[in-house]
Amino acid sequence: MDVKTVLEAAIKDLKSVNSQQDLYEVRVSYLGKKGKITELLKSLKDLSLQEKKSIGAELNLARERLENFYQEKINNIWLNPIVL
Repeated sequence: MDVKTVLEAAIKDLKSVNSQQDLYEVRVSYLGKKGKITELLKSLKDLSLQEKKSIGAELNLARERLENFYQEKINNIWLNPIVL
């Protein structure tokens, strides 16, 4: 799986979240200890130095973007809770 595909899937999943629990689960599935972004970061060890630099930078940007999107989403959920 490539970085762009994982990032697009993560953003799509985050956009569809409507509860704090769902938001947490999506975050863990991408950024958690065994998350998809984390697994991609771990796989860098098998790459050449040049690939590590380019893909590593791409992964770090993706992780940062997901963290920012996550924070925006959690702020939105806290400010506009869904009442069932």
